[in-house]
Amino acid sequence: TNSTEAVRNLSQGGADVVFESTGIPSCVDPAIELCKRNGTFVLQGNYGRQPLTYNFLQAHYNRLTMHYPCGDGQAPCRRAAIKNIANGSLPWHHTITHRAASRDAPDLYKAILKGEAKNVIGAVIRWS
Repeated sequence: TNSTEAVRNLSQGGADVVFESTGIPSCVDPAIELCKRNGTFVLQGNYGRQPLTYNFLQAHYNRLTMHYPCGDGQAPCRRAAIKNIANGSLPWHHTITHRAASRDAPDLYKAILKGEAKNVIGAVIRWS
């Protein structure tokens, strides 16, 4: 695809590390193709209860190291994220697409779980 070719051209053969965090199973194989040989692939998304399949041969051929993290990476990662948000190198505010009062949070969660809120990237819940 055009995006795969663009990444390979920009990164001289593929990306060192690719994070797939959409939680959409059909996005896994195209993301694996973005990795260079001996690269790292991180399945950060929640892909649901159904079995997840991916192109094993592509990952195997490229000798990828694959990670399936659970949690937020603990204190060092949290500190690094906060530092990068504070200094402006991680413009986190762009990922907040929705704001909701606490009374509206259950409806927002239900819409997300049902797939009815497709344009939600990040949400802030006002708890007071």
